Amino acid sequence: MQDWLIAQGGDAELETFGDAAAEAAALRDGCALWTRPGWHLHALRGEKRIDFLHSYITQEVRRDPGQAAYGCLLTVKGGLVADLWTLICDEELLLVSAPLAGPSAIKHLKRYALLARVAVADLSEEQKVLSLAGPQASEVLGTLAALPAADLLHSLGGGDLGEVRILRNDWLGVPGYDLIVPASQAVALAERLRSAGATLVGEAAIRAQRVAVGIPIYGVDMHQKTLPLEAGLEERAISYDKGCYTGQEIVVRIKHRGKINRHLRGLRLDALPSELPQPLFNETGKEVSALTSAVDDGEGAKGLGIVHRKYPPGTKLHLGVSDGPLVEVCELPF
Repeated sequence: MQDWLIAQGGDAELETFGDAAAEAAALRDGCALWTRPGWHLHALRGEKRIDFLHSYITQEVRRDPGQAAYGCLLTVKGGLVADLWTLICDEELLLVSAPLAGPSAIKHLKRYALLARVAVADLSEEQKVLSLAGPQASEVLGTLAALPAADLLHSLGGGDLGEVRILRNDWLGVPGYDLIVPASQAVALAERLRSAGATLVGEAAIRAQRVAVGIPIYGVDMHQKTLPLEAGLEERAISYDKGCYTGQEIVVRIKHRGKINRHLRGLRLDALPSELPQPLFNETGKEVSALTSAVDDGEGAKGLGIVHRKYPPGTKLHLGVSDGPLVEVCELPF
């Protein structure tokens, strides 16, 4: 699919297809088509696959086939190993993960899968995940397939495109759908979606949208030392009603304590830095955080960072060096 994307005007990093402003507008006001380059798709198979994953993930996955869940894998100290989406299918679990989350998640699960008689299969070359996002996403998808009945449900399609799994997923803060399609048919599906009114968008537009609404990405804004509550994932990714999982004790302790020391925050900048991440310093010259994602969406430069609670919204920090440009800490979404 990479060659096709380049032929559509994409640059080498697929940051844009020639008009980043129009691509960002499609996400906000129309329908964007994102091919999710570098994202991973894996399958868990075996009779005990659901019980196995249940023991390691923060979200409830003991659900009926056709449902889905977003959750996190944690270390024993509660740090993030990875975050991922789980689709419950009749004979397997499909795991969708970001470019830097996928290898971490699979290494973690494989460590225990053999003893549980669960097989982990990499489907990233066999099947592709495409996403539609924006206020008109339902209208565009409705020209090709029946829409899932509710959030986080997927249905099975068919026809000349083969089996297409459709998942309602509004994680970018706008109506959205993920479509899992055989790799051999991914280009054909993308062309149909564009013909129906979708605008092909690059990574710059996606980054601008997720920064605006406060969506962190594993390996960029959050890492193994990050607690899921620090990254703002509690509402989306954690079930307090499910059974035990690795790292649960730490999550529950923080919940009962009623506060966390660090929070994902927005950061307003005077200009984009040339490289990321960039350290952030307080007024005494102490390094206290980092700017991890940043964009200029035409309304000024802004970014994301996980900041200690002693620096609440309205606080000014220095970027890059102890006497660098001032950055304002902000609530999310912007």
